[in-house]
Amino acid sequence: MFSFISKNWQGVPLINRAIMVALMGSAKTDKGFAVTCVLDEETYESGIKVSDDVLNSVNIVRDGFHGEWNYRVFHKFEKLFINNPLVCVNTTVWFSNSP
Repeated sequence: MFSFISKNWQGVPLINRAIMVALMGSAKTDKGFAVTCVLDEETYESGIKVSDDVLNSVNIVRDGFHGEWNYRVFHKFEKLFINNPLVCVNTTVWFSNSP
């Protein structure tokens, strides 16, 4: 989706987060795949350590090409539907005030 988002804001000054959220939220592909974009203004604590057990329990499906960069995170039940062509998945982009 990044290429479609980039095309959508081409030539528009990104002077604040509201403009970025609006442009990202209005991006869609030629086949109609759309982005839902919400500004998360919550402040989050940094430096939280996550145990290996907790991290290993995250439902991550790595892509065959550079899986360290390209991966999807699913709810536990969603992994059952990965190869089902009838399931529609929405993409959500979250922004935070956290550094």
